[in-house]
Amino acid sequence: MDLDSQEQVFYSADDLVDIASGDISFKLVGANRPNRALAFMIERYLPGADTGQAMITHYGEEAGFVVEGEIEIIVGSNTRRLGPGESYYFKTSTPHRFRNIGDVPCKIISCATPGKAF
Repeated sequence: MDLDSQEQVFYSADDLVDIASGDISFKLVGANRPNRALAFMIERYLPGADTGQAMITHYGEEAGFVVEGEIEIIVGSNTRRLGPGESYYFKTSTPHRFRNIGDVPCKIISCATPGKAF
């Protein structure tokens, strides 16, 4: 067993890479890991932020936990507004969209597979 792994294990806030832009921020943990199996992110949606009219689809699964604010999530024909303490989990091959229709920023901790997609 290798107790001294050569890969980075711990990350400061400055190590997180923002892979989004504009009113949406996706801070990716472990962006420097080329073979990661998942994408672990801290997401922030400013009021009015929207992933777009076109629904998103990709291969994998996604789960998240709302830390603060509210987010409207559309997954297929299902729509729900989630607040702090609520969460989601779905197959990302189902068309989906995220919108902050509230008045305050929304913060989500999320995880998606495959990790190489981000």
